[in-house]
Amino acid sequence: MGIELSLGLFLIAFSLICLMSMVSADQQSDGPPAQQPSYAEHLTPYQNPNPDYHADFPSIAQAEDGSLVVILRKCGPWAYEANFQRGISTFFDADTELIVIRSTDGGQSFKPIASNPVFAGLAIDPVIRLLSDGRLMACAIVGEAATRPQRPQMKGVLHRHFPRFDTVITLEGVSVRFSEDNGVTWGKPSMFTPFAPESLYNLRKPLELADGTLLVPLAVGYPWRSRFVGLSRSWDMGQSWGDETYVMEDPQGRYRWAAGTDYWMPTLGLQSNGALVCAYVESPKEPPAGFYSRILTSTSSDAGYTWHPPTPTGLDGGFPNIITLPDDRYLMTFASRYGSVGALEAAFSSDGHNWETRLTLRSEEGYEFYYPDSVQLPGGDIFTVYMASPPSRVRTVGAVRWRLPEQ
Repeated sequence: MGIELSLGLFLIAFSLICLMSMVSADQQSDGPPAQQPSYAEHLTPYQNPNPDYHADFPSIAQAEDGSLVVILRKCGPWAYEANFQRGISTFFDADTELIVIRSTDGGQSFKPIASNPVFAGLAIDPVIRLLSDGRLMACAIVGEAATRPQRPQMKGVLHRHFPRFDTVITLEGVSVRFSEDNGVTWGKPSMFTPFAPESLYNLRKPLELADGTLLVPLAVGYPWRSRFVGLSRSWDMGQSWGDETYVMEDPQGRYRWAAGTDYWMPTLGLQSNGALVCAYVESPKEPPAGFYSRILTSTSSDAGYTWHPPTPTGLDGGFPNIITLPDDRYLMTFASRYGSVGALEAAFSSDGHNWETRLTLRSEEGYEFYYPDSVQLPGGDIFTVYMASPPSRVRTVGAVRWRLPEQ
């Protein structure tokens, strides 16, 4: 009797321990990772002079002279009226300026360059990269916005029409500019039109291979078909472009936009042995309840011409960005969401498939985070810029300087 009672009490206690462990695990999975960098300093590189207008889409590079150079979008009244007065949910802006800001003190302060804007009009997804020859390369998707009667005079091909705003948007392609003086001044723009220019959706940061070939990752397809991930290639350091390559697509999506799964938000990483990884986001057209976009990766061993089937990373989120650390590990920063809490996270991988040591760089109630982009500073710290949408919905540019965990 006593043995049976003791055994029964043991089983009850064991069950309670298991239940508590399950609850603890569930609570942990319902929030951002508990681990944080040992050092993190949060900064505001830029604010729109008009507090009602957006500042967004930052991208960062470290110039040859050590300065930090950020390209970002400074929005105007069109986006304000569309988002806040007409209730149109869009990242487009008809009268934007893409500007460059520079820091010579490790990101403590930034100043706009005198030759701003680098791009103007309708421009989205600005990105910047330091090349091996010392030049900075800046790219953006560009086009025009006007009223429907003005369509015959507009350049580019039709991308979208906002009837409530009587606005037609056309896209011309990807505009490229170079700077030979660490981002202070910029040369004349050139243009290339990868895939179908009207279907350009995302332009992400270019990558330079060991032989000087440049790869630009793109998401293409919307609004005419499901989005897919592809690359455009330059053999002459950005003077001409072509040799498009598909990384990931849903063949059903070729027929119409609603037919297939979307793959978008691509980012490229390169290891010293020439191995390439492309991370991107999978967004099903009819996601299950509670689903948040998940991040997949594909790898290539032939300079991006062919790609292995996608591997789930176990990371739920969006807007991934990859850089390669000196020890050849990949560092991915990305945005995630836990209920009403937005988070900016980081993860590490040695092969592009298996990701571990997740860190929370920032988490805020009522916030959404987008488009992180990182560089490693000479002392080893990481400087990450990103776009934040607070409860006011006026998008801002944030940054965090943080320390890598010890291995």
